[in-house]
Amino acid sequence: MRSPLDPLDGKKLNSFHWKTAIVGGMGQFTDGWDLSSASILLFAIADTFHISALSSASSLILSSVIVGNFVGAMIFGPLVNRGRKRFYGIDVFLMGIGAIMEAISPNIPLLVLSRFILGVGVGADYVLSPLIVAEYANKRDRGKLLTFSGGLSWDLGALSLAITSVILYSYLPPDLLWRVVMGLGAIPALSVVLARRNLPETPRFLAFLKSDKESMKRSYGIDVAVKDDVSIVVHLKRSVKLIVLSSLTWFLFDMVAYGLGFFSPTEIGEKLGFTPPEFSAVMYSLFTIPGALLAMSLVDKTGRRINQSLGFAVMGISALALGFLFGNGFKSIDLVMVAMAMGLLGMENFFSQIGPGTIVGFWGVELFPTKIRGISQMFTVLAGRTGAILSAFLYADLFSLGIPITMLFTALMSLIASVITLTLREPARESLEVISKEGERNESVSE
Repeated sequence: MRSPLDPLDGKKLNSFHWKTAIVGGMGQFTDGWDLSSASILLFAIADTFHISALSSASSLILSSVIVGNFVGAMIFGPLVNRGRKRFYGIDVFLMGIGAIMEAISPNIPLLVLSRFILGVGVGADYVLSPLIVAEYANKRDRGKLLTFSGGLSWDLGALSLAITSVILYSYLPPDLLWRVVMGLGAIPALSVVLARRNLPETPRFLAFLKSDKESMKRSYGIDVAVKDDVSIVVHLKRSVKLIVLSSLTWFLFDMVAYGLGFFSPTEIGEKLGFTPPEFSAVMYSLFTIPGALLAMSLVDKTGRRINQSLGFAVMGISALALGFLFGNGFKSIDLVMVAMAMGLLGMENFFSQIGPGTIVGFWGVELFPTKIRGISQMFTVLAGRTGAILSAFLYADLFSLGIPITMLFTALMSLIASVITLTLREPARESLEVISKEGERNESVSE
């Protein structure tokens, strides 16, 4: 089977591909900055409002942005069939407004509201950016472009936030520190609003949903139009199993990754002698970003399934070992034990990025036909966001029971996700239409 868009899929990696990945990645950069800011700076927010880092108010601050993600994905998932470009830019605009509002919030309710608005933009971006980058990409480098615009950009945003926090920590009081750092998150978001608005409509939308040969010829130089007579309902019925399985992997990853991300800087980092910003800066610079860079070089060669399954498996093994270490007389004054704990946490972070940290967001856009790609991505995003929301409350309770219990739970979820991943179809180096058997279902019209 061949795709009608083979001429585009066969193109070499070029400046247009990188431009779309960079413009798409800036939303994830902002997301990494904003989502990690609350966990890294939770100590300063708690000090300002006189609350505990493990209180329900803290969990609400952490989870409000995730609830916003949920709403943003639900709104924009179905809307993308009216045009991908039509809504591109609205997402980062909402993120910028939310970041500014965070910085000037005088109380917890308004801070929660600000993070909710920011989260709506992030949820929209979780649907829009990977879908749009994938629909622009060539088939040989699609994984690389999705990794760059997704996991790697998110990690760079989180690292930038951590470094900025470390630098400003010495100069600003807690109540000003978190306001300044969170407010700075508006800059990367608002910087790409116009760039997103000026991108052309994606070739998949023009060819498969709009059937617009003239626009395809004008924008992409190929005379192709395809009529999809299969209804959205039928597409979804055919895809239920794949949607459930791919959604489960994102749910499980976000539950453990956000749970550890929210509370590790305070509950583990401080036990190891680091301030939360220092702990996060070390993790992102030495382990998380190197893992994402390696993933970027491997994902189109070794494939999505093996990378994600291996990543989950090593996350689980690392968590088990870390739980054993803390459950058997861990002493922060013992430098060997501190080094072992950092090494195990580093391994967990490194392999999370080689695998699920970069790949869980691929399945919803790579495995499904153009007509339901926005909806399938919406479902996978909602599953991930559900896991993240649950983690803000669940991991507060788990950490209150101790690190060994927390790590045992993390290991179990990771190992289950590793097995589920092996049931998914491998999309590496194939056309989106071949993966989803889209051309097989709609006898194409290339006139």
